[in-house]
Amino acid sequence: MKSSRIMWTLLVLLCASYAFAQTQAFAPPDQQLLPPSSEYSVSAPQTVTLPAQDNRTFLLEDEANYALAQQQGVTPPALIARPQEVNYNLNNSGSWEMLPDGSRIWRLRIVSPNATDTWLVYDQWRIVKPCELFLYNDDRSMIYGPYTSVDNWDGTNVTPIIRGEAVTLEYHVPVDQSDVGELSVLRVLHGYRHFHDVEARDRDALDAFGDAEACHVNINCFGYMQEEKRAVALVADPMGGVCSGTMLNNTLQNGDPLFLTADHCLNGNQNNWLFYFNYESPACSPNTNGSLNHVVSNATLLSNWLDSDFALLRLSRPRPNSPFIPAFMGWDRWTGTPSSTYGIHHPIGDVKKGCEDYNPPTTSGWNGNFPNTHWAVQWDNGVTQGGSSGSPLIANTGRVIGQLHGGLSSCSTPNAADRYGKLSVSWDGGGNQSTRLRDWLDPNNSGSQVSNYWQPFGPPNDSCGQPGFTNITTLPFSASGSTLFAANNFNTIACNYTNTAPEVIYTLNLPCDHTVTVSTCGSNFDTELFVFQGSCSQWFTQAGCNDDFCGTQSQVTFNAQGGVSYTIVLEGYASSWGNFVLNVTGTAAGAQGNAQCPGYEITEVPYFTYGATDCGGDDVNPTCQSNDAQDVHWYWVSPYNQVMRAKTCYINFDTILQVREGGACPGTWATGCSDDYLCGTSSLASTVVFDASVGQVYYITMDGYNGATGFSSLELEVWNDACATPYVVPSLPFNDFGDTRPARDDIATYFNPAAKDVLFQYTSPICQNMGVSMCFETGYDSYVEVRTGGPCPGTTVVAFNDDYCGLASQATWAAEANRTYYIVVSGFQDSAGPFSIQFYNIPGAIPAPAGDVCETALQIATLPFTDYGNTCCMADNYTPCVGPDSREVVYNYYSTTCQDVTVSLCGSSYDTGLGIYGGTCPNIAPLIVCSDDDDCGGGLSYQSTATFRAEPNTNYQILVHGFSSNCGNYVINASGVPCPPPVALAPDSLVIRVEPSTSSAQLFWSSALNANVYHIYRSTDQNDIVSPANLIADVATNSFDCSGCLNEPSFEVFFAVTAEYVPVAATAPNESGNNAALGLTKADAVMSVVRENPALLMNNEVEEQAYKNGK
Repeated sequence: MKSSRIMWTLLVLLCASYAFAQTQAFAPPDQQLLPPSSEYSVSAPQTVTLPAQDNRTFLLEDEANYALAQQQGVTPPALIARPQEVNYNLNNSGSWEMLPDGSRIWRLRIVSPNATDTWLVYDQWRIVKPCELFLYNDDRSMIYGPYTSVDNWDGTNVTPIIRGEAVTLEYHVPVDQSDVGELSVLRVLHGYRHFHDVEARDRDALDAFGDAEACHVNINCFGYMQEEKRAVALVADPMGGVCSGTMLNNTLQNGDPLFLTADHCLNGNQNNWLFYFNYESPACSPNTNGSLNHVVSNATLLSNWLDSDFALLRLSRPRPNSPFIPAFMGWDRWTGTPSSTYGIHHPIGDVKKGCEDYNPPTTSGWNGNFPNTHWAVQWDNGVTQGGSSGSPLIANTGRVIGQLHGGLSSCSTPNAADRYGKLSVSWDGGGNQSTRLRDWLDPNNSGSQVSNYWQPFGPPNDSCGQPGFTNITTLPFSASGSTLFAANNFNTIACNYTNTAPEVIYTLNLPCDHTVTVSTCGSNFDTELFVFQGSCSQWFTQAGCNDDFCGTQSQVTFNAQGGVSYTIVLEGYASSWGNFVLNVTGTAAGAQGNAQCPGYEITEVPYFTYGATDCGGDDVNPTCQSNDAQDVHWYWVSPYNQVMRAKTCYINFDTILQVREGGACPGTWATGCSDDYLCGTSSLASTVVFDASVGQVYYITMDGYNGATGFSSLELEVWNDACATPYVVPSLPFNDFGDTRPARDDIATYFNPAAKDVLFQYTSPICQNMGVSMCFETGYDSYVEVRTGGPCPGTTVVAFNDDYCGLASQATWAAEANRTYYIVVSGFQDSAGPFSIQFYNIPGAIPAPAGDVCETALQIATLPFTDYGNTCCMADNYTPCVGPDSREVVYNYYSTTCQDVTVSLCGSSYDTGLGIYGGTCPNIAPLIVCSDDDDCGGGLSYQSTATFRAEPNTNYQILVHGFSSNCGNYVINASGVPCPPPVALAPDSLVIRVEPSTSSAQLFWSSALNANVYHIYRSTDQNDIVSPANLIADVATNSFDCSGCLNEPSFEVFFAVTAEYVPVAATAPNESGNNAALGLTKADAVMSVVRENPALLMNNEVEEQAYKNGK
């Protein structure tokens, strides 16, 4: 019996990418922090070259040794690297160089000629804060680091495997840092099996690393294993082996990183094991290499037991230092037998695989010993292999019930049994804490029989704006939590240190000016604090930064302005994480800066901020309410001629908003005043729309109704900037002016999708030719686009123009009656500026729109299909089925497959009619379905729907029209479902006429309604008649002459007949028809028995009536 562990000597050198108490992720280029030498022009580093090695000799030696060991029944070690002893440190090797900023770097380039990969082992490793270490290959396609004091670890250290024959170490020492630490390379590993270069590995027949057998099934072929797979890891043992295992949840669900694997994987070196998570082929097929970026190194053995072959470890941390958070599997210590099981594993160090057993496991021992301690499974899909040891056996409930000990399954013997140590046995194990699971999986002694799957998520303040996000509005404020499962949203470089740690984020908005202190003193890890002025993710100015204020914790003091947003970022130094304590305190510093008129200046629009009136004065009385309260102020000098809007929206009190202009603050006259306005879910917000002129000063006052004070947002923006508030053109002709510079880019136009834009809307009352021109007094390279159909901004572009008159734009189009058009004013590329615009009618006849006749029919290319239109500008070219005198639009649909198609005009604005016709243009015939008033979800309506069967390779024409002479806006939706396939059904009876002299049989049966073929089956096994192997004929009639079919003197012969038919809406009143109407997919075949009895003289024809429907 095999053991599912494969031995690889020196695998620490192959897979030990991160042998530290924490981990270092290989980030993509847009995230990877670069070494300091990349910022300056520096000299070449010192290079040391080791003796060349012969890779092919190593591979041939391995192959010979492996064959010899297999003959002796031993699983041999698979060497993948050869060590070379060295002694390189900061003092005796490499070169030191001073950078222009005054800091220093030490670099050493190590070359092992012909190596496929190169990596290093250290006997001294002490990085002093704030020094940093980077490693990279010659083309810098792989960069690891920065390693910091957070990465210090007692004992021998190993850094990641670097592709190629050369690796450079770069150690950075900041200015005035006297203690540089210690770094000494003990051993250089020369790789001769390709670890990173999979294509090169595949070309080398001798290099079998990571090549599992072909019958394994990739994990992403299993839809239901996508959660569980996040808990399973590949285990790399630096003393020579690979295994598998899984994270387990405990009854406290507190993130304790407990990891279950096999006892036989242990060799005393587990404190330096590597745990690779998320190593999988991205797709089910083809099989491709996965990412080895998500790794945790080092673990502590908690308990293990030989009998059930379990080992439980605690990882050095619950997650890799990368954007991946492992899951924690649930478990079940119930002694009962599940109905089915599945497994997830890493065979021979390959990408993650899955396997399934559709039957219950059986109780077993191990190799004749330890009775009733194991589960035995026989896989129906997939197998295991060396390296799968320790992987979980998962019951159909989704809970772990054991871990793999070993077995005989393989691609050549897929049904041979594998054996898993029972979790229910391991629960009490050998009777003490170090030989059982219960002390660790149930630390609070709850007595629970099960634990459930748990996928940790980041804290509520993990990123800006997520549910539960905290905005601090009053002081003092205190919070506590952990950054463990938070994301690293920002690779910050502040306080003079690079940073890749997970962080939490808070925002601060105070009503009055304060001197604020933010502190993490009392946290249990090395923290950093950053405070920025600006709302979350829109930071403008750094207000404060601190690393070590109270030990290794942080504190920042700054002056916060009332009504101004600040963002607090709490994270760890370098890549550290832990439990934090956050305290925010402050003292009021007098009245806020905008308590008195004119207040804060708005210098750029769109403008968004938060304000509070609690500390304001009461020096302006609004014109729209006499009962006001304290107020705060802003002012804006307009550089534009443009309709603007000021509004409050995110509020906690009843606001009043006023805009005034002319003279000194608060302004000579009121431009606008608003009390109650619906914004989102609040009806107590306020908005003012006003025409802004160039050079005019506008004074904006936020007040409260009837003494109310509180906190609110203030926005100043272009009024017709978005679909919610387009400028509605009332009639033609119409002239206006505006400016796109203060606008946002809300609409992705056809020609310039990234330019700022403003929006106009016009509904044409008649069919007319019309135009829009920007040829007069437009001061930039403009662009205009006309859209229609559906909701704003429209689904169809009907006209657009860039340079019609110089750099200005003009567009014309045929407007349909009662159709709404959206006119987008934008710019070429990123151009923006002031403009004038004219909307006008163009005299003359309008051309026939597309779809007016079948020659210009609108095409329905694929289903589902949605379109919007208007029939009022169409001609009356046909005689549709509902309104013979109505105008119609023609759609054409060519069906390539059989489909049941539904066409709906629900949502149209007039009394519609709908006709479905066959034929091809110019012939619109025959009529298939006609519809007038149908149910659109609320009872009968004036809209129309129709359903018809579209045959394969057939053309259909759809006429959208109106009842009588009605016309208007319509919406058409077309969808389809495949026609039901032919269905197998048994005829009602089967008669067999036997001719003994020729050993023949004639079969007769009742016809099945709508049958198109009958299938004849013959078998000598009554329990296996209707199967593909027993099909002897397909016939179109209800009889069959089976010559020689009874030539089986020693056996009974059984026949069965089934019919295929196409389901229809109505059927005849017989049994077969009723079954068809019920949609039966396959009935039991009518079966008969012919007994060849030597004692029965069969001189005459013998008829035997078969049992009906198998009874």
